[in-house]
Amino acid sequence: MEIVAQILGIVALVIAISSMIFKKKPVIMMCLTIYNVLTLISYLLLGQYLGCILVGVATLRSFTYFIFALKNIKQNIYV
Repeated sequence: MEIVAQILGIVALVIAISSMIFKKKPVIMMCLTIYNVLTLISYLLLGQYLGCILVGVATLRSFTYFIFALKNIKQNIYV
């Protein structure tokens, strides 16, 4: 499983780097959400459950920002 986690980490890194070349915010946020999901899966495969929790929170945050960017809504202060 370690090799699969390493491959997922490399794919996640490529997606994170490629997200920097895009201009539109929804596309960038979608790439970062995919990056977080792949990182979450790689942590899960390695058995790093605390990392899963931390990246899970980051995934929820990036998905929330993706929804707000997609609908072109300004975030509230509590978001």
